[in-house]
Amino acid sequence: MGEFLLLLTIFLAPTARGEDPAPVQAATPSVLTLAEAERLALRASPALKAAEARIRLEEGRLRQAGLYPNPDLSLDSSWFTDGSGSRETILSFRQPIAYPRKRDLEKKEAMERIEGARHDRERERLEILLEAREAYYRIHFAHEVLKVEEEDLEATRAVRQAVDARVATGDAAPFESLKASVEVSRAESEVSRARGELAAETARQICKVEPSSDLGPVLLAQSLHKLARTTEARDVLLGSLDQFPDAYQIRYDLARYSCQMGDLAEACAWLAEAFGISGTAETRILALHDPDLEPLRKQFGEVGNEAGSIESPLLREWLAQKF
Repeated sequence: MGEFLLLLTIFLAPTARGEDPAPVQAATPSVLTLAEAERLALRASPALKAAEARIRLEEGRLRQAGLYPNPDLSLDSSWFTDGSGSRETILSFRQPIAYPRKRDLEKKEAMERIEGARHDRERERLEILLEAREAYYRIHFAHEVLKVEEEDLEATRAVRQAVDARVATGDAAPFESLKASVEVSRAESEVSRARGELAAETARQICKVEPSSDLGPVLLAQSLHKLARTTEARDVLLGSLDQFPDAYQIRYDLARYSCQMGDLAEACAWLAEAFGISGTAETRILALHDPDLEPLRKQFGEVGNEAGSIESPLLREWLAQKF
């Protein structure tokens, strides 16, 4: 399902790539239809491939059930006296022939196995289609909501321009321009919220179809954080820690969210774990400019001697830098 979700992301990219609601682009036609999404989901499913392989296996057993068993050919030599005296050599050939009724039963069993394998494949196919359709419609609905909000933003901007023109000519009071600006701000907020909901729904579907990847929880938490639901974002990542013990991005984002929630001690602990798992200077450089870690940088920038109490050498080194 990875390719399916990748193309769903492409489908959403024109409207979900940023938080800044201005300027609004014209709605881009869908690049992924439901039929294409279903086809990609079926093609990428390992469960469906396994079901098809089982059908081929059972068909092979059916062909084997219609054949005689492999014959046995043996050659035996026996010496009657010591040395190079007389000996007896026996060449034997044995061909087992099963009773006709037994062969018929074996064929019937093989055909029933094939029918069962086909039913299993159809069940897998229907489950995959249901999953693909659910993911498609959920994301498509969120995308359509975003398009409506974008159209509303375009309309409110057009109204504001018209009101500003009337105010400039003296046909309307300046207060009308202020009201129009408030409406534009409201529409921009709704567009930003719709984009966040769209990104969050996409991440939820990634969690479902790619449960072995930490990408889904990370994206879902980041989307919730952008929607000012930082506590929920933190809970999502905390629930993924045991499943992904080596995912530094989860620890890094937990540090960001803890920092934004005011728990600087916990932020330090998570950041130390992230630095230890990542093992690269790029992560520490990124943290120097991460706006979510600003409270932590400010705290230790003002009270630099507190960094000496940190156990992690990497974190002490990072905190010792000039912010």
